[in-house]
Amino acid sequence: MTEAVDSTEVKVVDKKQVDETSAAWLKAKRALTKAQEAESIARGAMVKAAFPNGLTEGTNTFDLGGKWKLKVTGVVSRKVDEAALPAVCERIAKKFDGFDAKELVKWTPEVKVGDYKKLPDNIKKLFDNALIIKGTGETSPQVKIEEAKR
Repeated sequence: MTEAVDSTEVKVVDKKQVDETSAAWLKAKRALTKAQEAESIARGAMVKAAFPNGLTEGTNTFDLGGKWKLKVTGVVSRKVDEAALPAVCERIAKKFDGFDAKELVKWTPEVKVGDYKKLPDNIKKLFDNALIIKGTGETSPQVKIEEAKR
């Protein structure tokens, strides 16, 4: 047995159990990666065969015969170039009688975690009322196994 140290306490850990479970996880992770790669290749080939001229935005349907249909969603990504947005909105407003192109953009509030962590506890406690906080254990942890630097 060995001790694991985290930021809050020292716990006694069964190293053999960690070794066994990490080996099992690594094996499963490799199998998953291989399966995902195979699925991606098969999916791409299927879509190319069914829609040789490419997809259109939205749902594309291919009749497989009988009661089955292949439905593939064509996705177009439209991201805002924040640097260009103010000038483009200004030009549109001038050219199109005050049309407010900013109304076409959805603004999503996001916590600046670095700044949040620097807050004094009294401000942080009050600001927490505006947050939905999920702790470790409530979300899937990120895991990787690396070679130790010695």
